[in-house]
Amino acid sequence: VREADLMRDLTQIATPRPPASAHHDAVRDLCAERFAALGYTVERFDYGTGVNVLGVKPGADASAPRVIVSAHYDHGAACPGADDNGSGVAGVLEAARLLSTGRYQRTLVVACWDEEERGLIGSQAYARRAQAAGEAVAVAYVFEMIGYRSTEPESQRLPTGLNLVFPRQSAQIRENDNRGDFITLIADEGARAPVAAMERAAAALS
Repeated sequence: VREADLMRDLTQIATPRPPASAHHDAVRDLCAERFAALGYTVERFDYGTGVNVLGVKPGADASAPRVIVSAHYDHGAACPGADDNGSGVAGVLEAARLLSTGRYQRTLVVACWDEEERGLIGSQAYARRAQAAGEAVAVAYVFEMIGYRSTEPESQRLPTGLNLVFPRQSAQIRENDNRGDFITLIADEGARAPVAAMERAAAALS
């Protein structure tokens, strides 16, 4: 991973980019142009109210369920959207670079979704189209707010109700004085193997 590249992309992305603004279009162009430069087949998927940017690297087995690596490039109002979700988009661009030179059995899709903040509109438009086309998905990695870290006590607040779904993990955070010094992996039952692989990789780095 090239930290300098991540910071360059994040700095370029993290400016207010309301829909239909010049910078919103510029970030969309950044995703498309980067994917194309890395050798992916690029599609600007206009689903009516927004545009997803997709980069596809065909796998050896075209019928195999696909792997998706994605993040949303829009952001909430009245902020530059640096962590939510410029950090995720920068992560996808770097992952796309790292994965571009490999050869895989499964088709790889790298994606920048539009209109996540309006209710997951862009990603749901892709999911509906993929389902209609009979495209199965083996696993989808969604990078969301991966840029924040703090070792200060009480720097992390958990969403209401998270302790009911993840009691053990919530207790660990409380015991660590609610420090925001972690990245959370949340997955459904079908993604146990990929999550375990990521946990092993993280343990090797710690």
